[in-house]
Amino acid sequence: SILCLCVVIVYPWFVMGAGAGGIQRTIESASDEELRKALEELSPEERARMRAALDAASAIKSAPKSGKDELLKSFKDGDVWTLLEEAPEELRNDKEVIMAAMGDDNGCLLQFASADLKNDRELVTHAVKLSYFAFEYASEELRSDRDMVKFATGQDGCTLAYASDKLKADRELVLDMIRKDGISLKYAAESLRADRDLVLEAVKLHGDALECASDALRNDRDLVLEAINAPEGLAIQYASDDLRADREVMLAAIKKKGQALRWANGGKLTADRELVLEAVRTCGDMLSEASSELKGDREIVLTAVKKDG
Repeated sequence: SILCLCVVIVYPWFVMGAGAGGIQRTIESASDEELRKALEELSPEERARMRAALDAASAIKSAPKSGKDELLKSFKDGDVWTLLEEAPEELRNDKEVIMAAMGDDNGCLLQFASADLKNDRELVTHAVKLSYFAFEYASEELRSDRDMVKFATGQDGCTLAYASDKLKADRELVLDMIRKDGISLKYAAESLRADRDLVLEAVKLHGDALECASDALRNDRDLVLEAINAPEGLAIQYASDDLRADREVMLAAIKKKGQALRWANGGKLTADRELVLEAVRTCGDMLSEASSELKGDREIVLTAVKKDG
């Protein structure tokens, strides 16, 4: 009976000086009201002592809920980041609290969630939808989960940086990712950055992906030319020294973007009238990269001034 619970279990705890938290754990299966009714069968002195113990236990039971309500209310006008960071562990382990804190755009608040919630697939998915870089705070288990990583990289390729080493070396996963975002090749495993076919896919989309390629591929003439002709980036700056001294390669780069002259390797190329004239046609500032002799070339100077005023 409830009376037995009070007299046999709870009351002795109180007599022995147990804290209110310990008493609360012994009565969690019964309501406070039922326990209070049982008190009426005790003597006045026992009832007073027991009531004090139950009041303390009741306060502990209600404190988290009260704290939660106050915290949720504070989110509306307060500094959500500070409030959540300083919240007690039991509230940072409350999914409703974390979701409320995130609102519509604060997925990175996942960093303050408990370890259990960082492993909650639904919560992490929600956080990554709001802020793709929130994936950094997901549990190791989820960052090693292929489906979860595929979802995260679908939001933004840079999230591969937070995936497990095994998934960074997953060719199919990485290939799918770089077909959407070539520059994200930088987060792939070293072995894949030496994979010519895969790197070729990346540099065709974004020339600057060449920066992440192996030394051998940055010296691959055909691959570098593909990177130079990509719709984005300035790939020539990441080509090998040998290719930046190759006139044909440099001419292709300069025709794409005049400022490529800046990365010409060797004075011979900056003294090449055709190359310098081609460069200043699209970027007058490249006159500064020309040899002393060509800086005095009337046509080159006029072309540079006409371009940049």
